[in-house]
Amino acid sequence: MAGIAVNEGRSKTLVDSVKDAQTTLYLRLYTNASQPTVSQVLPVTEVSTALSGYAAIALTDSDWTEASQVITNIEKTFTAGEDWGNVTGYYITTTSNDTGVLMYVESFSTPLNMTNGSILKITPKVSNVDPA
Repeated sequence: MAGIAVNEGRSKTLVDSVKDAQTTLYLRLYTNASQPTVSQVLPVTEVSTALSGYAAIALTDSDWTEASQVITNIEKTFTAGEDWGNVTGYYITTTSNDTGVLMYVESFSTPLNMTNGSILKITPKVSNVDPA
């Protein structure tokens, strides 16, 4: 029988994997028709890195804050330099390409059609609370 992870331990694990990470984490956008599941691994269908204005954004350890089992980074901005099409969510990985580990994912409530000049502001949040 395996033990259970209690909230305090889960919070510590979350802080260790995000705020006190020993590697830089990257914020990336995805275009999947449906949200990746808990068993998802890289690659995720990402906004093409060949499109003007798109690149993964490095998330600095010192930009994370913790409150009520949620770790929050400061707002990050993506600006489309051409039409990107529908963006359905964001994800956080251990590399800026598909060689690393998919850590966290969040879908938007509706897809966002990113046209030339569109601005998308994201405040990355990660929780260790199971979704209902």
